[in-house]
Amino acid sequence: PREVVLRSKRFRSVQEIKIAVAKRYGVTVADLEGPCRKQEFAKPRQIAMALSYRKLKAFGYSLPMIGRAFGDRDHTTVLHACRKLGTKGAIKTGKRGPTRVMRAQLDRRAS
Repeated sequence: PREVVLRSKRFRSVQEIKIAVAKRYGVTVADLEGPCRKQEFAKPRQIAMALSYRKLKAFGYSLPMIGRAFGDRDHTTVLHACRKLGTKGAIKTGKRGPTRVMRAQLDRRAS
């Protein structure tokens, strides 16, 4: 498969992104794939979904494919995560939310 570069870290799959996000937020990959809706798991899950789409869409990864990788979730769940992080069809609010900061922190930690 093709390689995707996030700073100096190369991601080839959704699994590698899940591992990086899990490490950064102190959760397990199983937590990211699981059904729990607690904030401590939901936020990292959304970040991992949005980053997966953002970094891998050019290589053939679709919203449904990424949803299946996160515990067989619907593509609209991935779309919601993308919009929340501002990576796809974001509503223009004019503010810089905490997710942009988290994304930058993950970029640094994952490299």
